[in-house]
Amino acid sequence: VRQQPARVAGRERAADLMFVDVQMPGMDGLELVDQLTRQNAGERAPMVIFATAFDKFALKAFDAHAVDYLLKPLEDERFKQAVERARQRRKLEQVADATRKLSEMLDSMRLVLE
Repeated sequence: VRQQPARVAGRERAADLMFVDVQMPGMDGLELVDQLTRQNAGERAPMVIFATAFDKFALKAFDAHAVDYLLKPLEDERFKQAVERARQRRKLEQVADATRKLSEMLDSMRLVLE
């Protein structure tokens, strides 16, 4: 992912998942994820899987709420696992959203009935 197109894509469309390298020209991937998280404050930020040749940034990536961290060269099976992990996380978020909305509806109904 090049720096500028990623920033524009992150702002103009709601990406579900982004693959980001840690080392990029101008801005590193961790800074990019931080910027996207701030831009999407109050909304769901895109999930991120870091793909890089450096294992030394893994802890920082998970501190930035990365779904996964892949080392280059990418292995097919590991790539599939990372994508599946992102799918599962999205499903859990959808269940949590639906549960929250249902709870809000029930609270509203209770207020009406009181």
